[in-house]
Amino acid sequence: MLAPTRPTLPHVLTFAIFAFALGADIQCPPPGHGNPPGLRGQVDALREEADRALVVVDANGRRVGTPVDLGGVGTNTVTVIVDLEDLPLFPLKVSTNELHGNAGNERLFFESDDCTGTPYLLTLFTGGIYPDTAVIDGTAYLPTDTRVEIVNASELTSSDCRPGTGARDLRVEAMAVEATREFEAPFELVTVSDL
Repeated sequence: MLAPTRPTLPHVLTFAIFAFALGADIQCPPPGHGNPPGLRGQVDALREEADRALVVVDANGRRVGTPVDLGGVGTNTVTVIVDLEDLPLFPLKVSTNELHGNAGNERLFFESDDCTGTPYLLTLFTGGIYPDTAVIDGTAYLPTDTRVEIVNASELTSSDCRPGTGARDLRVEAMAVEATREFEAPFELVTVSDL
């Protein structure tokens, strides 16, 4: 006796063409009917999951970024990945009323003694999955690929320009992202479906 075999795709297609030619009325379940297995069910599940995804928005409902770290005990910050047109993805820490860099070092370094000229960042970690950033007065600064040794003559923080250490240090040239100045506090964590 021959062992039963499963129908192959050519067998199924042949049957469907033959049934269609004979005018058979083949019924398929409507899309989204119940929670059918297969592609439709997977798409519906992904859509529901995406609607529950979290985003951080500003006071005007403008998307700031997608959370990748919700902080820890005793912190009130969320690390987000910012996706602005024509720029690489970059991280920022967001609290209710402020944007912060992710490096924990909100300073820019300059070779001039008055915080003018090319800004440089201290990068604490190299080879990370995303770059160290700083935020000074609402403007984010991202590292470029230019790594140089500079004489640290002045340092800029959110509050003031102060004398640097005068030491020679390895720094990374920084690029200003003015678009981050357009975000307005307060910031809020919401779901995509709330947008």
